[in-house]
Amino acid sequence: MEVVHVDGYKAQRFILFNFEITSYCNAKCPSCFRTIDKNLKLKHLSIDDFDNFLWENVKYLKNIRLSDNIVAKFCGELGDPLLHPKIDQLVISASNFFDRVELYTNGGLKTPEWINSFLQKNKKLFLVFAIDGLTHETNKLYRIGVNTSLAFANMFKSAKQRVTKWDFTVFDHNFQEVEQVIALAREKNIKLQVRINERDCLKITEKNLIKLKNILNKYDVKDHQCNYVNL
Repeated sequence: MEVVHVDGYKAQRFILFNFEITSYCNAKCPSCFRTIDKNLKLKHLSIDDFDNFLWENVKYLKNIRLSDNIVAKFCGELGDPLLHPKIDQLVISASNFFDRVELYTNGGLKTPEWINSFLQKNKKLFLVFAIDGLTHETNKLYRIGVNTSLAFANMFKSAKQRVTKWDFTVFDHNFQEVEQVIALAREKNIKLQVRINERDCLKITEKNLIKLKNILNKYDVKDHQCNYVNL
């Protein structure tokens, strides 16, 4: 998939590969397909399958130079990538082919010390933390089972090491925290992505979507995904 990402005033064109490397997760998010489908088989992507795909596809793209930026995204749609037992090897393999490796996590795994070491060993790696509340009382309403204090500690440690993104999904129950989230992200020098839940579970009301639009415009938050209103 070819993507144009606008970061401030600079547009960057890159080719993005999404990889679902595991269906294991420490969270039980209500609208996640892993939570909904009780018959889903839990498994990890094997190192051999991953390496074979890279050799057969990504190397070809690099050779024909379609883009100077080829990005691997360990997306975490079904599971948290940090639960893969060979995550270090997967990141190393990806780094040999991709210009950048992005890993999405709910943050409630590992420790700040582990995160620091993980980033030091992998210079092309960038972490994205999906945290949907400033407190555990708010975050746990969707990120069920996640240690919120640990998630923030890991995100703050990552931000001291490298460019880090905070992925904040807006619901009615955390809508009142959006302005504080923007302020905290800027204080900690963390990139903020604000988005809404596109599935039926806990869908935000149209009234709050309009308010959200105004808040994002007020604070000039450019990185947002709000598909239910015209922004």
